[in-house]
Amino acid sequence: GKFRSRSGNLLGDIINSGAVYSGAPSLKFGTVDYAQFAKKYADRDGIVAVGSNDGMLHAFDAKTGEEKFAYIPGWLAPKLPLLTRKDYAGSHQSYVDATPVVSDAVVGSGWKTVLVGGTGGGGRGVYALDVTEPKKFTAANALWEFTANDDADMGFVIGVPKIVRLRTSAKGANPATDKWFVAVASGVNNYAKDGYSEQVSASGKPAIFLLDLSKEKNAPWRLGRNFYKISLPINKGLARTQ
Repeated sequence: GKFRSRSGNLLGDIINSGAVYSGAPSLKFGTVDYAQFAKKYADRDGIVAVGSNDGMLHAFDAKTGEEKFAYIPGWLAPKLPLLTRKDYAGSHQSYVDATPVVSDAVVGSGWKTVLVGGTGGGGRGVYALDVTEPKKFTAANALWEFTANDDADMGFVIGVPKIVRLRTSAKGANPATDKWFVAVASGVNNYAKDGYSEQVSASGKPAIFLLDLSKEKNAPWRLGRNFYKISLPINKGLARTQ
């Protein structure tokens, strides 16, 4: 017919994405609320998550190999029809082609286990998922996506993001306050369109983004409010305003 013949394999090729494991909480944070969180999920089944060039981030049961859920980042949607082409073998596409990271973090009012990843050559963006209870994963567990439509300096993220806790209060403030962010480098080729965003970087220079893990789902991304950017090489005037 009009679509290419498939051999029956359900999983696409995995090239540049490493696999990450998420099991019981690690007990690495010494607070009472985290201890309660860790106790609640101490017997949680482990998962192995990996990106694939079938367009999905896959999560498998670490013991049985059964797939628990899959996630398609929104900016890959325009490329999905290419998978059906008869000449696909000669025009292979990158999709979720980067290694994710998993960590416990405070999101909103409590602790969660969060998975964050880019898509490598697949497109210009990063996504964040709540994987606290993998067996109950639904669309509601997609926390947010950040793409070149939100900031044109975002490129193809081939590195691994970091989930970090940063102080948000001034030095010496009592009490001190902090918040959890995704720290991610802008990646490569932020001056190139990816089929999803028409926005391209005006300068082509790299940047480091700090993305608020607790951003409300329906809230737009706003520079200086729920995300921050350090442009490189550092421009002193830019650093003061951003």
